[in-house]
Amino acid sequence: MLMIKYILIKKIGGGNFGEVWLANDVSLRAECALKLLSQNDTSIDERLLEAQIGNRLKHNNVVNIKYADIVQSGDSTNSIVMIAMPYFKNGSVVSRVNSCNFLPTNVGIKCLIDVLRGLEYLHENGYYHCDIKPSNILVGDNEEYILSDYGITCYSPTHSAVQPRQFYLPHTSPETISSNIYDVRTDIYQLGLTAFRLFNGISEIKSDFLSNRDCFKNAVLNGKVVTDSKYQSFVPKKIRRIISKSIALNPDDRYQSALEMRRALEQIVLKGYCSSNANGDIVYISRNKEYRFEVIPCANKLFNLIVYQKSVNSGKETKAHKYCQNGIKKSEIKKYIQKITEDLI
Repeated sequence: MLMIKYILIKKIGGGNFGEVWLANDVSLRAECALKLLSQNDTSIDERLLEAQIGNRLKHNNVVNIKYADIVQSGDSTNSIVMIAMPYFKNGSVVSRVNSCNFLPTNVGIKCLIDVLRGLEYLHENGYYHCDIKPSNILVGDNEEYILSDYGITCYSPTHSAVQPRQFYLPHTSPETISSNIYDVRTDIYQLGLTAFRLFNGISEIKSDFLSNRDCFKNAVLNGKVVTDSKYQSFVPKKIRRIISKSIALNPDDRYQSALEMRRALEQIVLKGYCSSNANGDIVYISRNKEYRFEVIPCANKLFNLIVYQKSVNSGKETKAHKYCQNGIKKSEIKKYIQKITEDLI
């Protein structure tokens, strides 16, 4: 399909706002991502705002919008706004999760640091993103992470709190629900929930929101969206502490800037990282060895925790006896794995 100077190749995304297409710019003979914004009872000026914001932004960790136009569709009262931006063939960070649905620890930290650099830039220029979530973090050609989508971004030249035009419901902050306000620390909150999903499981939080919206709202207002019991045992405490601070119930208790949160992440020293192998097992890579776990039921409702270590160089696998536990209760399994996490990661 030809639309002005673009040939639409295939649809690569969509939602309530409209559609995103991989397109070919006929004039430049180059691929781009073309966002087509349907009318949806919003004015042309409102729909063009996303492009106007994105066109002003020039930073390695935020998407720059190159071009926008208005196309008449059918009768003259129905107009489509189209926005052209770079095409990122790697897609969003969601494409980088492993077979167990989370990012390797080292990759997650790199991703968040990159996004925080972009967020710093937005905040310095008076913008609140308002829609931070995994699907809005793109992966560049050099494995850099790039914040995208300014459809509901707000502008505050004085850097004071604003009333958001819209917000992403699963990542809505307590202050937005209770007082309809949004500032730098609300973006920090959204990034904290994003971090939890990247490290713990990409479907986390959103699935809670979809299962019972009233219960989810109460959890948000009481600071209980993420509790200690919801963390997987492979998420180390040094990362949990950063997430917990970023999503504190009181905005004054959160990181007060993207720079402050980035500095906290940059101070993390990893001894290894957690991911999953081809069999779908959780594995730790640390000290030139790959560790995996087996939990085996035994008599009297007890369990044996067997830990294996495999040399990264030789491929030889043996038991890691220092980590194995025999005859433990089911309630103790997570505690022992958490101890191993702190030792290896």
